[in-house]
Amino acid sequence: SLARENRIPILVFSIFENGGFAEVVQGGGRYTIIEETH
Repeated sequence: SLARENRIPILVFSIFENGGFAEVVQGGGRYTIIEETH
């Protein structure tokens, strides 16, 4: 709700992939962005 009200996109990624968080933070890796489309 907080993210939706403030139009903050959410990044979804696996915490089970070794080094996955570091890759996403650096702009790489596998992730999905959930954001408002209007």
